[in-house]
Amino acid sequence: MAKLFNIVEPDVAVFGKKDYQQWRVICRMVRDLDFDVEVVGIATGREEDGMAMSSRNALLTPEDRQRAVCISQALKVSDGHDRKTIPWPSESP
Repeated sequence: MAKLFNIVEPDVAVFGKKDYQQWRVICRMVRDLDFDVEVVGIATGREEDGMAMSSRNALLTPEDRQRAVCISQALKVSDGHDRKTIPWPSESP
């Protein structure tokens, strides 16, 4: 990213917060290297079922995606955003 910022010299760089740690590392790098760029973090885009929009998630099998949706829903409940019951997908034989 440092090389890219040096070549392009952007005023603003927008990063998704889906990978929070990576976003924070970029913020720290910009501060430490004194780049004249504003780093903006945006909320994670989500599919209708709550899954993060991601090229990696597109590779999941339907069964794995169903399991992953349960994880997303459980995290939402644990964060106090949604108190409804979360159905666990039935195990395939």
